[in-house]
Amino acid sequence: MDKGNFHISSGWHTSGGNNTRTGQSFSDIPFPLEITWTFSECSPILGGIITAENTIFFTDNKGTLYALDMEKGTLNWSYSLGGPSYGTPVLNDNKLYIGNSYTALCLHTENGKKIWESNANNPVHREKSANSPLFIDNYVVFCDDFFTIYNAENGDVVMTKSIGSEPHANTGPCADDENIYIPVLKKIEVMSLDRLKKIDTIMVSNKITCGPLIHENYIAVGLNDSSVEVLSLKNKFLSWNYIFSKREYKLVLSRPACIHDMIFAADPFGMVYAFDIVTGHVLWEHHYFERIDSPLVISDNKVIVTGNEYVFALSVKDGEFLWEKGFDSRRVTFPVTSSPAIVKGFLFVGRDKLYAFKKAG
Repeated sequence: MDKGNFHISSGWHTSGGNNTRTGQSFSDIPFPLEITWTFSECSPILGGIITAENTIFFTDNKGTLYALDMEKGTLNWSYSLGGPSYGTPVLNDNKLYIGNSYTALCLHTENGKKIWESNANNPVHREKSANSPLFIDNYVVFCDDFFTIYNAENGDVVMTKSIGSEPHANTGPCADDENIYIPVLKKIEVMSLDRLKKIDTIMVSNKITCGPLIHENYIAVGLNDSSVEVLSLKNKFLSWNYIFSKREYKLVLSRPACIHDMIFAADPFGMVYAFDIVTGHVLWEHHYFERIDSPLVISDNKVIVTGNEYVFALSVKDGEFLWEKGFDSRRVTFPVTSSPAIVKGFLFVGRDKLYAFKKAG
């Protein structure tokens, strides 16, 4: 198995930083961070950011894929996907995999040259663009209203199955050493990597709106009833469920993040929580004053949280408020769902434009 993109790496090659989607980075980001550069020659960014060497990649909601110089923020190349893209690309070696509303594509990272395009003459898949594909064992896995596995070398369809899912920007398949986990409405289908066959089903309490992510023997999702849910991978049963608000149901779009035996989650109402992943006990909570829909990420025992107007950091240990920085542009009317990336001392955040944060000097 090719595990170059499987566990936590020094880069940020997929949504959540690794195939388990835990949101952990090996790169430290010393505070205080300042806006180093911005890139505004794009439409709003609803999907996530990934990196390769000194290049960052992202798509905007009009369907353009951008490759920028990491240090300067200058454009290396761009590629029109031919349809909207709200998900996060995935990278392996020098190849970039991404979808639009009709097809899956593989591009070369150096110049954006198309290597293959699948289903180019048969646009049957809906919203392939809306979530984050997975690269594992020379396969590329998409999960929209179809679950489709492509051969990463040539784009041939290895298998496809209609599942009727409702994808969101921060949903998508994840994987551990043995299985792929596929979000499908109110359940998670478990597929064996060795046989590429379904081996189990994990039922959840409501429709999945972010995740799943895996941490050791647990799998976590955000749901459309203002709750986060953690289930055991050993017995496939519910471990615990935490409802953020019983008065108003909203979609939980911010994918949680994990480190040690802690899971961090944000609700749409501005609260950030730390839970014991085994028991669901609330270890600490922090109230912020704005909506949070972007996935949480972790760097050097700091939880990085992106709201609509600010990005801020809390201590993993106790939720102590460490830092915040406002965006330098107008207020936005759309939820900021873009998945951030942390690499080489940079924090990259997508919004109405792309922001690069780094410690001054």
